[in-house]
Amino acid sequence: MDINIIMGLLGGSLGTIVITKIIECFTEKSAFERDLKRQFFIKKLEAADNAVRFIISAMDTCFLLQNTFNLLIKNKSDILAGPLFDDAYAKNKQLQSSQEAMFNAIILYFHLKPPKGFSAVDNQIKTTNYFSDLIAKAQSAEDLRKNIEISSAEFDNQMTILQKDAQNILLEINKLLQLEIDKFDHYLTLIKMDFKKYNL
Repeated sequence: MDINIIMGLLGGSLGTIVITKIIECFTEKSAFERDLKRQFFIKKLEAADNAVRFIISAMDTCFLLQNTFNLLIKNKSDILAGPLFDDAYAKNKQLQSSQEAMFNAIILYFHLKPPKGFSAVDNQIKTTNYFSDLIAKAQSAEDLRKNIEISSAEFDNQMTILQKDAQNILLEINKLLQLEIDKFDHYLTLIKMDFKKYNL
């Protein structure tokens, strides 16, 4: 057999093997990229599911606190009940800490920017300060109730001042809670918009 024919056959076989291997490499790379995208999407879907559940729960907490404070504002006699403030303060702290954990978990998958002009840090500091003021005023009211030396007129006067101050603080907290609700609503909209590109 002619050497040229043999070389041609070997070259053809070798060329086929090389081309087959190149195609396999591209196929494997393509399959790997598809699998990576699929896994990323699944993780993103899980993060979105957790975020939406948290946001709805957080909004419910904000609404609950707002309604509690609105009732306290209307019913002045209960406005300085310390345990109510302690409970509300604990709920607010839990909301803030769980919020940080939730955002840390989804920051990889979503670019959630807060609404324009909203500062989470400022909001948190103001809310914490307002709750501290309320707890202090509740304590002052408790001390006032225990003071047997104060006259009835002076007691009523000082209690009225404390109640009015507490009312004003509660109104400010409700404004901050509304900003939180608006922020959560904004985040829900961003998450929904992000998933629209997948035509689900």
